[in-house]
Amino acid sequence: MYKFVMPEVIFGSGSIQQAGESCARLGAKRALIVTDEGVIQAGWSELVEKSCRQAGLSSFLFSKEHAKLKFIFLSLILRKEAAFSAD
Repeated sequence: MYKFVMPEVIFGSGSIQQAGESCARLGAKRALIVTDEGVIQAGWSELVEKSCRQAGLSSFLFSKEHAKLKFIFLSLILRKEAAFSAD
């Protein structure tokens, strides 16, 4: 059995700058940022990384092609590339 609980959805003007604070408030110490090239080129992922740093969180940015592989092999890729696991 699997369970997914989404505790909070924040959107609108200024929401990117609150990402790190929101994660920290939920008890996280590390954040996994999964995104695509368009979001990176727009500069939004960099803003999320900055927000995480300001909140005292470490983060890892993941942006590989092929959505199916992204989800199937995500944990294996992250362990190999960054020895990283999110809270």
